[in-house]
Amino acid sequence: MKDLFRIFKYIWPYKYKALLNIILNIMSTLFALFSFGMVIPFLSVLFNQQKLVMEMKPWAFQSDVIIHNFEYWLSQIIINHGSLTALVWLGILVTFATLLKTSTWYFA
Repeated sequence: MKDLFRIFKYIWPYKYKALLNIILNIMSTLFALFSFGMVIPFLSVLFNQQKLVMEMKPWAFQSDVIIHNFEYWLSQIIINHGSLTALVWLGILVTFATLLKTSTWYFA
């Protein structure tokens, strides 16, 4: 325990950089999960297995509601503009999420 306090003496001047590193690593992990999770709807639209959702749920910060409303948004794009446009939008979303993941990982 005594050695741990000796290490903190050297870390203390870099406390803000260490905190920023921790925050950026957490953000990078969240963006990585998001970008990997976006592959599933991309493949389901690509292989024409996307189920169409016709009604939107009231907004709540719950994973099932967020996924359902995302599928509703994706279904509306497929119905109104076709599956090719939906693939383009999903590709843009995956690219943006990967860019955020990579940039936060780099700055960490």
